[in-house]
Amino acid sequence: MLDLIGVEKKRGQKIVLPDPLADGEPARVVNGAELFSPRWKEGISCDVNHRFIEATVDRVVRNQKTNPTLDAAHATPAHLRQGAETYYNTLRDVYKAQVDETAAAKAQVKQENTKVNIRRHRRCDGLRQAVPAFRERYGYDDTVGLEQLLHTDCVSSEHSQKEGRDGDDDSGDEGAVLEVQGKNWRSDPYVRILAALEMIAREIRGRKSRSAAKRRVRGPAERDYDGPPPKGNPPYSFCVSHDWAVRTGHADGRLAVLEDPDDFTIFRVEIRDEDLPARLRRGQPGNTGDDGYGGDVEN
Repeated sequence: MLDLIGVEKKRGQKIVLPDPLADGEPARVVNGAELFSPRWKEGISCDVNHRFIEATVDRVVRNQKTNPTLDAAHATPAHLRQGAETYYNTLRDVYKAQVDETAAAKAQVKQENTKVNIRRHRRCDGLRQAVPAFRERYGYDDTVGLEQLLHTDCVSSEHSQKEGRDGDDDSGDEGAVLEVQGKNWRSDPYVRILAALEMIAREIRGRKSRSAAKRRVRGPAERDYDGPPPKGNPPYSFCVSHDWAVRTGHADGRLAVLEDPDDFTIFRVEIRDEDLPARLRRGQPGNTGDDGYGGDVEN
């Protein structure tokens, strides 16, 4: 759709949107086709913006006839119109960041947070895919409740870095790495389960992918998240570190956690050291042996 405004998107490069035309300025024309120059600071009711949205809808309709990518439920006029308006508003935010330093800084933060969330979702999906192999190693009867421990908000975040600076880990640059930042509220047994799943997930990714795995490095401890676990999707008591709760003043029983079900045998599984990265093996520095929250719980 960017060709409607004369913009070509190239991999690894930010798009540069055209400025609105000044009053009386002639329309831009390329190969005999008039290009749109939306008034980005105005809403969708503005004439030129309205025509751009209509042209976007028309393009999608024509594409659907030759190469349908939307099902019938999402190809209705109302859905297409809503999608085109959302597309315009997204471009509008891009232009705002393009001409305003404050908006650009906010957009950069939002973009990085979005990338972190996407990586966390992908990472948790990878852990879920590793569950069958984990069960083969530790037995089904001894891993009941494993899936219930895998929540996206509970896995570590991965922030992109490039030679010590924030970078785009999707750029394909060999110098780009992901810095893993943990969550201090997680108990040692919970971390060991997640780490074992991650090791298996890496094995699976290695078998399926021909490309080199993205480099991951453990970030410094001071960058780890030291706040409480998510309230909207609270973890089980087993998952929360007692040492963290005492240190941060959360050991008074008011922390929102779920009661550990008696039939969750995963709480009693012993993760073998050979299934873990070196830093988490018994006796290694930084391994506290913390065995869980142990305080009052909320259902």
